[in-house]
Amino acid sequence: MEKDKENKNNFFKKEYRLSIENTDSNKKLISFSFNGRSFTLIGLVIIFMIFILSILICTTTPIKKIIPGFPTEKEKKEAIMYKFKIDSLDREIKLWEKQLMNIQLITTGNEPITIKSDSIFIEEKALKQAIEWKEKEKEVIKRVEQNNNSRNNGTN
Repeated sequence: MEKDKENKNNFFKKEYRLSIENTDSNKKLISFSFNGRSFTLIGLVIIFMIFILSILICTTTPIKKIIPGFPTEKEKKEAIMYKFKIDSLDREIKLWEKQLMNIQLITTGNEPITIKSDSIFIEEKALKQAIEWKEKEKEVIKRVEQNNNSRNNGTN
């Protein structure tokens, strides 16, 4: 264990030299001297710079069109257009549902809920509650009629 720690510490403490030589004339062109820490730091800085450079290239050049999932201007416009179409269709469906509920109320013998042209989009909860109240009212009327019938039958 101690040898492993010493080997790691030796890498950061030792001096290293990188030299570039011309093979024809054996002349040194460039020579760098560094230790393990500076080598690690330079490596991390180079990796970070490559990362930043690649992000800048992808965001500022037309290469971003190649990236999957990145929408073009045409696709953005189409998405906005479809959003408006879906919204208007959703409103139409809600209006049809309310009209269908009114028709159901009429066929069951209840009074329909008036929908004004200005307030077409009444809350669905209020409409459903009105239907539930009408149904509960019918159930109470049936119970009262059954009780009256059973009393009348009991007295005869």
